[in-house]
Amino acid sequence: MSLASGLLALALAQAVPAVDVEPQGPPIRSSDYQIGPDDILRISVLGHEDLDLSVLVQADGGFIFPLIGRVSATDLTPGELELFLAERLGAGFIRDPQVTVVVEEFRSKTVLVLGEVAHPGAYPLSGSMRIVEVLAAAGIRSDAANEVVVLRPHSGDGGPVEGPQSLIHRESDRDAEILRVDMAAIQTGDLAQNIRLRPNDTVFVPPPPRFYVQGEVRAPGAYPITPGLSLREAITVAGGFTDDASAGRTRVIREIDGEKREIKVDMDAPIRPGDTILVKGSLF
Repeated sequence: MSLASGLLALALAQAVPAVDVEPQGPPIRSSDYQIGPDDILRISVLGHEDLDLSVLVQADGGFIFPLIGRVSATDLTPGELELFLAERLGAGFIRDPQVTVVVEEFRSKTVLVLGEVAHPGAYPLSGSMRIVEVLAAAGIRSDAANEVVVLRPHSGDGGPVEGPQSLIHRESDRDAEILRVDMAAIQTGDLAQNIRLRPNDTVFVPPPPRFYVQGEVRAPGAYPITPGLSLREAITVAGGFTDDASAGRTRVIREIDGEKREIKVDMDAPIRPGDTILVKGSLF
């Protein structure tokens, strides 16, 4: 099973609604989701159909509700807004009002998904969304790296971190917390890796680690590396030696102590991510 299909199956097995850029299906209610500008809410009052309506939370965090007037909803959960509306409606308008609030469309809080996915971009953060859900929605590619990086801004006031590619190999950064998620571990049942996302997180799916083959092979180029792949197997992946190749003159260009070095490697030894295999031609 590929990483992409495995994640989708896991998301469905956990019975969590899939998330799309434009959410579809029934409204989703989350007990800890904090309402914000641009969210669309569905408000119902039991026995009062004239008060059942959908409202758009304005840029200032408020909306107009019949009988009450201006209501500020920013940073309230749906449950807290229910209590507020019930209290206001019960103050001289309706006896013992029963109010229900659900979020029809999550628009105020987003996460950014970049890298090896079919549909990169911003995704609405609907309640307690976890990384498996957003990657299932974005369509993680089958050949993506197993490690996914989440960049979480230290300041909650700004937007997502810019230039994630420059940060993924660091252990820390002054602008963002760097979280590394082992997607293969999630597939084998380690759900602690399935972290809960926060507003303005950037989820970056790196390309798979690769090796490169140059010189006298039939299909030179870059190829995804698999654990334990030997030099002999790597050359086979690249189509094998040409008739002009000299197998004994094959070398590997590898970064050692920060420097690129050309070294001789046994044909059955494993290659490393980033290695360049140089197959030289025969001298005669």
